[in-house]
This record gives sequence, structure tokens and C-alpha cells, in this order.
Amino acid sequence: MEWQLIAKDFANCDGALCDIYVQDASVDDWQAVIDSLRQSKFRLELQINGQVTELPRDVSKLLFRDPSVSCPSMYVHIGSTTLNCHFFTAEEIEFDLNPRDMQPELLPDVLSFLKLLGRATSKPVILTVENTPEAAIMRFEPTNSEVEYVGPAYSS
Repeated sequence: MEWQLIAKDFANCDGALCDIYVQDASVDDWQAVIDSLRQSKFRLELQINGQVTELPRDVSKLLFRDPSVSCPSMYVHIGSTTLNCHFFTAEEIEFDLNPRDMQPELLPDVLSFLKLLGRATSKPVILTVENTPEAAIMRFEPTNSEVEYVGPAYSS
């Protein structure tokens, strides 16, 4: 995928974040993603109540936690940026990406990340404008193992 093809989609986000989604997920999908990330080149950091803590082996401890504990935040450091993940629900895996961080040199890492999620779950992965799955910019389909440009996310 060429940077020139997608650059305008990140420039046109008007201050919104981008979301990376695996929808119709399960606890097993979450576990597969965490296990794959542990083995990847990406550095992980987990925070609970603002404190850095060890990422548990069993992801269900993050999804089904004591309600008095704030929602955990996992940070995935890829290239020159960080993707943010919150364990809101077992049914949807979501990572936030700041589109202002997107530069040509980061694109290979983002594509690699999308493929990692799709291969771990054997499910489609989309990169969208924040909270707008219908405004996809990129999509990974496990049936063809490639990330495809879907955009433009916004019409001009």
C-alpha cells in the first residue's frame, strides 16, 4: 500500500482519533491477540488505576474484573507512536491511533499490526475514523492475508 493513497484520509480526521476494530470478538480472540502481541516486535505496557503493572497471562482477568477497579489501559508501542487499548467489552477489540502520528515510515508497522490482529483472530480488522466503523480507511481480510485500502473515509 502506498502512502500517497492513504495520506489524505489521516489528514482529514478533523481532530478525531482512528480506531482499529476486531468486531464480533470473544474472550478467545482477546487471548489470541494478547498472546500474539507478546511474541511480536511491539512493546506492551499495561496500566491499572494509573499504575504500570504486569500483563496477566489470562486476559479474562482484564475483561471480567472487580467493578471497583478502573478499566485497564494497554499501550502498544509501534514505531514512533502508541496505540491505546481499553478492555471495555469482550465482544469488540479496539485500539486507538492518533492520525496526526501517521507518517510514511509508520505505515509498514501499522499494516503489520493489522495483519497480526487478523491472523490471531482469523477475523476481519478495520481501521476507521473514530467511532465510525462505516468510515473504514483500511481493512484486513484473513481470507487474502492483505490489508486493502477501503477509503476515502470522507468524501470531498
